[in-house]
Amino acid sequence: MDKQYPTARLRMNCDVTRLNVIPTYGAIKFRKKAILVKNMPYSIWIEAEQWAEGEWNIYDDNTDAIVTFEEGSRWVASFFTYKNILYLAKKNQQTGECLQGKYFWGSDMVLVDECSRKRIEEVVEHLIIKGDFEVIFDRCVEDNMEE
Repeated sequence: MDKQYPTARLRMNCDVTRLNVIPTYGAIKFRKKAILVKNMPYSIWIEAEQWAEGEWNIYDDNTDAIVTFEEGSRWVASFFTYKNILYLAKKNQQTGECLQGKYFWGSDMVLVDECSRKRIEEVVEHLIIKGDFEVIFDRCVEDNMEE
């Protein structure tokens, strides 16, 4: 049996004060405490919608999405299609990136069959309802540049 090591996706801008540790069968699992209200209105900004016409292939692409809730909090995740992961693996084998394509990772990655607005909205709604939104998305913390 392989050893299980503690893992956590933490970024410098991650709100680490809202983490708790949940032991699971000898491994340690980090989860952000739920802080959102399921019925709180939100909007979704999708990076790919800012690209030039024809650059976005919803079946073979990846894009960031930022969810902004009515109370002002903003959350980010990266949506990758399954087909895009295969493309990136092959590209990395040729370019030598990621140990010649032997691994791939993306921060706050969500894999989808298509990265259309419709699918992203559907996934966000599902994650909120199931209570997994805060685990998968990373809360954006604005840097205060004024000192």
